[in-house]
Amino acid sequence: MSSLRNAQKSHQKQYKERGQLSSRSHLGLLEKHKDYVARARDFHKKEKQLKVLRKKASERNPDEFYFKMINQKTKDGVHTIVNEHKYTKEQLMLMKTQDLNYVNFKRGVEKKKIEKLQSHLHLTNGATNVKREHIIFVDSEKEARDLIQSKKNTVSQNGTSSSIRRKPVRKMDKSYRELKQRLQREKQLNQSRQAMELQKNLMGKGSKRKIKVGGSTVYKWKKQRLK
Repeated sequence: MSSLRNAQKSHQKQYKERGQLSSRSHLGLLEKHKDYVARARDFHKKEKQLKVLRKKASERNPDEFYFKMINQKTKDGVHTIVNEHKYTKEQLMLMKTQDLNYVNFKRGVEKKKIEKLQSHLHLTNGATNVKREHIIFVDSEKEARDLIQSKKNTVSQNGTSSSIRRKPVRKMDKSYRELKQRLQREKQLNQSRQAMELQKNLMGKGSKRKIKVGGSTVYKWKKQRLK
């Protein structure tokens, strides 16, 4: 029975919604059923949310208190944070000085570690480049030839020389990578220090003017006569 019903439906004319009449084209596109369903669902969803909020507002305890009520207020239905605490110029200068001292401290630590790494790598390179000599005294020419032959056989064995040198080379590569990272970190700290010193100087006294030099901004202070 169901197969017969499906066969009858296959010959039915497909339902199509009518378009907007040319006389009503100035009113815009004609809303289809699927557009109405989406709009109705959105409307009922917002209606339920408003109903829940009204219920919460009606049941709210008028004596309840939160500390956020002190520095927050509602303006045109939007919550805004009111920050009444303002730092004085002296307090801001003190905070800038403390931040600058911390950056200088961290930069000094990085510079000491860089110097230690550089000295260690310099000594390692010097030790690997030095040609070492070992003098052996023999009694006869035959004994000397036998000794030289035995040394050649020892060096020519597979993996003997490479296994001895592999670990120091890997250790040096790791040290060079660490040195590169620390140099980059020290450079970034130096840039931060310069920027913080400039901000601190701009907050100080004295008339100054801004100058463009090679695409970068430079501040120049007016010379003052010392009393």
